[in-house]
Amino acid sequence: RDWSSDVCSPISVSPLLPAALSRISLPTLLTLAALVSAAAFIALKAYESVWAWALLRFVLGGSATAAFFGSELWIMTAAPAARRGFFIGLYGLCLSLGFVAGPSVLWLMDIEGWGPFVAGAALSLLSIAPVIWAWRDAPTGLGGPPQPLAGTARFFRTDPSVMFAVVLFGAVEFGGFALLPAWGEARGLTEAAAIGMIFWIALGNTVLQLPMGWTADRVNRKGLLALAALVCVIG
Repeated sequence: RDWSSDVCSPISVSPLLPAALSRISLPTLLTLAALVSAAAFIALKAYESVWAWALLRFVLGGSATAAFFGSELWIMTAAPAARRGFFIGLYGLCLSLGFVAGPSVLWLMDIEGWGPFVAGAALSLLSIAPVIWAWRDAPTGLGGPPQPLAGTARFFRTDPSVMFAVVLFGAVEFGGFALLPAWGEARGLTEAAAIGMIFWIALGNTVLQLPMGWTADRVNRKGLLALAALVCVIG
């Protein structure tokens, strides 16, 4: 139930974000997402029950979705077309370092105490710093009314390779991060070893981001996408 809440929140929040950007600026959206994430991390420790965690994971997943949406929209708008792959790779590198930080914190701290929750809140608040630094350079005029589901679904017909790649990414990323530790413990691994599997996924993300971005600027991107999808399926 806890995991499903984390997955359902992006589905619920994503359609609302374009309309939100028509009312507030992109830096404001990112700042609010960070503040909500920090508060949710602290609340996770304060209210240790299944139902409280389900609700808080929903809130945490929604704020993370807003951060994904805002940061990716910003980088896609600001990156020059000729070097977009490189800048997306650089963005992905920073994102993956955040994924590495999560299991690393759990390795270094006692998971029974406040440490990991305070660390998560602190990292969320720290992410506001670059937003403030670049506030004046943020793109504007990006918001709009919510699109009907049928209008969004048409992209599966017009751009199937991109859309199904996103679906595959979600399955691998969320499935791996959410379920691998539970699977590892069920197979008899120690808690540290089960958490370590997340670390290796995140490390692969970190190491390969810039090479993939560099390659994407020099080869057929759909071919590269197909190769990456094939490797995901085989893996």
